[in-house]
Amino acid sequence: MIAKVRSLKGRIARKPLKAYFIFSYVFFWLFLLLFLILQSKLKLDMNSLPVWFTSLITILGSWTPTLASVVVILSTEGGAGVKKLFSKFTRFRIPARWYIAALIPFGLANIAAVIYRFIRRISPPAYSLSISFWIGLTIRNLLEGPTGEEPGWRGFALQRLLTRHNPLKASLILGVVWDFWHLPLWFVSGYTGKDLLLYCTLFSISIISLSVLMTWIFCHTAKSLIPMVLIHFSFNASLILAGPGGMGQVPALTLWTFLAVLYLLTAIVVVLASGLRKSPAFMMAQ
Repeated sequence: MIAKVRSLKGRIARKPLKAYFIFSYVFFWLFLLLFLILQSKLKLDMNSLPVWFTSLITILGSWTPTLASVVVILSTEGGAGVKKLFSKFTRFRIPARWYIAALIPFGLANIAAVIYRFIRRISPPAYSLSISFWIGLTIRNLLEGPTGEEPGWRGFALQRLLTRHNPLKASLILGVVWDFWHLPLWFVSGYTGKDLLLYCTLFSISIISLSVLMTWIFCHTAKSLIPMVLIHFSFNASLILAGPGGMGQVPALTLWTFLAVLYLLTAIVVVLASGLRKSPAFMMAQ
């Protein structure tokens, strides 16, 4: 048994990034599979379950990329490496412009909603979102993807990809891996047939383009995870705010079509304008 553990640690040490990607998929997909089996055995109706329970399941699932990174780091660097990873949440002394840049998804979502209303000649809705809506939106979204995923995707994987590849290639590699990590969720999205294909395509364009934007910010903020959490949060929240039930009151797939195009165009502008270069602060940060 001890020999097998040492052998596994040796394999992880030789290819930590590959091990991380494998673990992130296995942990998340296995978690979903176990939950679906439990749901089937207990005949649980998701629509009748308490909101806090479904939120808890989502939060637990979203933390699997970070769990994967912790497993790999413990195998290669020990506890000091894990402490170093989470210390990136304390790097808040960065130029204000990068905090503003992290809010780009909010702007793009609202632009998409405005374009839709302009084309369809629809008047802007009267906003009447409750305080509980905003509190729930903030707390749930922060605890899910932003804080749950980013130590793994950006804190661990992106930093290591940037030692091997230029920022654009690193962004695209991580974007594709991150995109297909969500694959099981596509089939429980509620869409079928052509709508499901369109949804998957729009999601992929959006999230891979978002990966480029996140790398651009990451390379200028001394490897801080705070703007990564903020931009991930604004991406998730903007889809709720600008979609049905939120501020936009726009059909979801129609909104996603405009959003995907805007994300792609923004990523292209960033690449052409900045070249996705690493800043001196990034090069010096540990």
